[in-house]
Amino acid sequence: MESQQTSGTMYNNVGYNNTGVIQIRLNTEDLIDRIESFLSGTRWIPQTNKETGVTEMVRVNTGTPLANCEGVQSLVNFVSGLINPSVVQGNYTGEQYYNHVDRINRQLIDDISENWNEWGMSRNNRSQIISFIMNLVEPFLSRLIDNKERESYSDTIRSLESSRVEKERGMSLNPWGSGGGSQ
Repeated sequence: MESQQTSGTMYNNVGYNNTGVIQIRLNTEDLIDRIESFLSGTRWIPQTNKETGVTEMVRVNTGTPLANCEGVQSLVNFVSGLINPSVVQGNYTGEQYYNHVDRINRQLIDDISENWNEWGMSRNNRSQIISFIMNLVEPFLSRLIDNKERESYSDTIRSLESSRVEKERGMSLNPWGSGGGSQ
Protein backbone atom coordinates (compact mmCIF):
# COMPACT_ATOMS: atom_id res chain seq x y z
CA MET A 1 0.00 0.00 0.00
CA GLU A 2 1.46 3.28 -1.12
CA SER A 3 0.84 6.53 0.75
CA GLN A 4 1.24 10.12 -0.23
CA GLN A 5 2.03 12.98 2.06
CA THR A 6 1.24 16.52 0.91
CA SER A 7 2.00 19.73 2.69
CA GLY A 8 1.49 23.28 1.61
CA THR A 9 1.98 26.81 2.74
CA MET A 10 0.23 29.89 1.52
CA TYR A 11 0.95 33.52 2.39
CA ASN A 12 -1.58 36.04 1.25
CA ASN A 13 -1.49 39.80 1.84
CA VAL A 14 1.66 39.71 3.88
CA GLY A 15 1.37 42.16 6.76
CA TYR A 16 -2.34 42.73 6.22
CA ASN A 17 -5.52 40.91 7.13
CA ASN A 18 -7.21 41.19 3.73
CA THR A 19 -7.40 43.15 0.51
CA GLY A 20 -9.92 45.50 2.12
CA VAL A 21 -6.85 47.41 3.26
CA ILE A 22 -6.55 48.87 -0.23
CA GLN A 23 -10.10 50.19 0.03
CA ILE A 24 -9.30 51.75 3.39
CA ARG A 25 -6.17 53.39 2.02
CA LEU A 26 -8.07 54.75 -0.99
CA ASN A 27 -11.04 55.99 1.03
CA THR A 28 -10.92 59.77 1.13
CA GLU A 29 -14.38 60.32 2.60
CA ASP A 30 -13.05 60.77 6.13
CA LEU A 31 -10.70 63.58 5.09
CA ILE A 32 -13.39 65.32 3.08
CA ASP A 33 -15.83 64.95 5.97
CA ARG A 34 -13.32 66.40 8.44
CA ILE A 35 -12.99 69.49 6.29
CA GLU A 36 -16.75 69.82 5.85
CA SER A 37 -17.31 69.42 9.60
CA PHE A 38 -14.61 71.96 10.42
CA LEU A 39 -16.01 74.55 8.01
CA SER A 40 -19.65 74.01 8.95
CA GLY A 41 -19.12 73.80 12.74
CA THR A 42 -20.62 70.32 12.91
CA ARG A 43 -19.69 66.78 13.82
CA TRP A 44 -21.20 63.32 13.57
CA ILE A 45 -22.63 61.74 16.72
CA PRO A 46 -24.63 58.54 17.24
CA GLN A 47 -28.30 59.05 18.04
CA THR A 48 -30.86 56.36 18.79
CA ASN A 49 -34.32 56.74 17.27
CA LYS A 50 -36.72 56.42 20.22
CA GLU A 51 -39.44 54.81 18.09
CA THR A 52 -37.36 52.23 16.21
CA GLY A 53 -34.42 51.78 18.58
CA VAL A 54 -32.06 52.08 15.61
CA THR A 55 -28.88 54.06 16.19
CA GLU A 56 -27.77 56.31 13.35
CA MET A 57 -24.99 58.81 12.87
CA VAL A 58 -26.41 62.34 12.77
CA ARG A 59 -24.57 65.57 11.94
CA VAL A 60 -25.14 68.11 14.70
CA ASN A 61 -24.05 71.70 15.17
CA THR A 62 -21.23 71.94 17.69
CA GLY A 63 -19.83 75.37 16.95
CA THR A 64 -19.99 78.42 14.78
CA PRO A 65 -19.70 77.74 11.05
CA LEU A 66 -16.55 79.22 9.51
CA ALA A 67 -18.25 79.51 6.11
CA ASN A 68 -21.76 79.55 4.71
CA CYS A 69 -23.19 76.64 2.66
CA GLU A 70 -21.75 78.01 -0.58
CA GLY A 71 -18.31 78.44 0.95
CA VAL A 72 -18.33 74.99 2.54
CA GLN A 73 -19.41 73.38 -0.73
CA SER A 74 -16.88 75.31 -2.81
CA LEU A 75 -13.99 74.34 -0.54
CA VAL A 76 -15.13 70.72 -0.23
CA ASN A 77 -15.29 70.52 -4.03
CA PHE A 78 -11.81 72.05 -4.30
CA VAL A 79 -10.39 69.51 -1.85
CA SER A 80 -12.29 66.61 -3.46
CA GLY A 81 -10.50 67.39 -6.69
CA LEU A 82 -7.17 67.08 -4.88
CA ILE A 83 -7.64 64.10 -2.61
CA ASN A 84 -9.51 61.26 -4.21
CA PRO A 85 -8.68 57.65 -5.14
CA SER A 86 -7.64 58.69 -8.64
CA VAL A 87 -4.77 60.89 -7.51
CA VAL A 88 -3.01 58.74 -4.91
CA GLN A 89 -0.78 57.04 -7.43
CA GLY A 90 1.88 59.14 -8.98
CA ASN A 91 5.51 59.33 -9.69
CA TYR A 92 6.46 62.82 -8.55
CA THR A 93 9.95 63.63 -7.46
CA GLY A 94 10.25 65.44 -4.17
CA GLU A 95 10.68 68.73 -6.00
CA GLN A 96 7.60 68.12 -8.17
CA TYR A 97 5.58 67.31 -5.05
CA TYR A 98 6.65 70.50 -3.26
CA ASN A 99 5.87 72.57 -6.37
CA HIS A 100 2.44 70.91 -6.60
CA VAL A 101 1.67 71.59 -2.92
CA ASP A 102 2.85 75.18 -3.34
CA ARG A 103 0.48 75.66 -6.32
CA ILE A 104 -2.40 74.21 -4.30
CA ASN A 105 -1.64 76.46 -1.34
CA ARG A 106 -1.51 79.56 -3.57
CA GLN A 107 -4.75 78.59 -5.32
CA LEU A 108 -6.48 78.08 -1.98
CA ILE A 109 -5.22 81.46 -0.73
CA ASP A 110 -6.41 83.14 -3.95
CA ASP A 111 -9.85 81.47 -3.87
CA ILE A 112 -10.45 82.39 -0.24
CA SER A 113 -9.08 85.93 -0.71
CA GLU A 114 -11.43 86.52 -3.64
CA ASN A 115 -14.52 84.89 -2.15
CA TRP A 116 -14.28 85.14 1.64
CA ASN A 117 -17.06 87.68 1.92
CA GLU A 118 -19.46 85.79 -0.38
CA TRP A 119 -18.62 82.57 1.44
CA GLY A 120 -19.56 84.07 4.80
CA MET A 121 -16.06 83.89 6.26
CA SER A 122 -14.60 86.14 8.87
CA ARG A 123 -11.45 87.89 7.76
CA ASN A 124 -9.79 86.59 10.94
CA ASN A 125 -10.55 82.92 10.13
CA ARG A 126 -9.07 82.78 6.62
CA SER A 127 -5.58 81.77 7.73
CA GLN A 128 -6.97 79.11 10.06
CA ILE A 129 -9.10 77.63 7.26
CA ILE A 130 -6.18 77.51 4.84
CA SER A 131 -3.90 75.90 7.43
CA PHE A 132 -6.48 73.27 8.39
CA ILE A 133 -7.10 72.25 4.79
CA MET A 134 -3.42 72.19 3.86
CA ASN A 135 -2.56 70.15 6.95
CA LEU A 136 -4.85 67.40 5.66
CA VAL A 137 -4.04 67.74 1.96
CA GLU A 138 -0.22 67.74 2.18
CA PRO A 139 0.25 64.36 3.91
CA PHE A 140 -2.32 62.71 1.66
CA LEU A 141 -0.64 64.01 -1.47
CA SER A 142 2.77 62.84 -0.26
CA ARG A 143 1.67 59.46 -1.61
CA LEU A 144 2.54 60.85 -5.03
CA ILE A 145 6.27 60.90 -4.30
CA ASP A 146 8.49 58.32 -6.02
CA ASN A 147 5.71 55.84 -6.78
CA LYS A 148 5.78 54.55 -3.19
CA GLU A 149 2.01 54.19 -2.94
CA ARG A 150 1.82 51.89 -5.96
CA GLU A 151 4.76 49.86 -4.66
CA SER A 152 3.02 49.42 -1.30
CA TYR A 153 -0.02 48.00 -3.11
CA SER A 154 2.08 45.21 -4.51
CA ASP A 155 3.06 44.27 -0.95
CA THR A 156 -0.59 44.37 0.04
CA ILE A 157 -1.81 42.01 -2.67
CA ARG A 158 1.24 39.77 -3.04
CA SER A 159 0.45 36.10 -2.78
CA LEU A 160 2.99 33.34 -2.35
CA GLU A 161 2.11 29.66 -2.53
CA SER A 162 4.24 26.58 -2.25
CA SER A 163 3.50 22.91 -2.01
CA ARG A 164 5.53 19.76 -1.62
CA VAL A 165 4.57 16.23 -2.46
CA GLU A 166 6.66 13.47 -0.94
CA LYS A 167 6.86 9.86 -1.98
CA GLU A 168 7.10 6.85 0.22
CA ARG A 169 8.56 3.38 -0.46
CA GLY A 170 10.69 4.60 -3.34
CA MET A 171 7.84 5.08 -5.77
CA SER A 172 7.55 8.40 -7.59
CA LEU A 173 4.22 10.17 -7.64
CA ASN A 174 5.14 11.65 -11.03
CA PRO A 175 3.70 9.24 -13.64
CA TRP A 176 6.29 10.40 -16.21
CA GLY A 177 9.29 10.02 -13.96
CA SER A 178 11.85 12.76 -13.47
CA GLY A 179 12.65 13.15 -17.19
CA GLY A 180 9.13 13.48 -18.56
CA GLY A 181 9.02 9.92 -20.00
CA SER A 182 7.79 6.70 -18.42
CA GLN A 183 9.60 5.23 -15.47
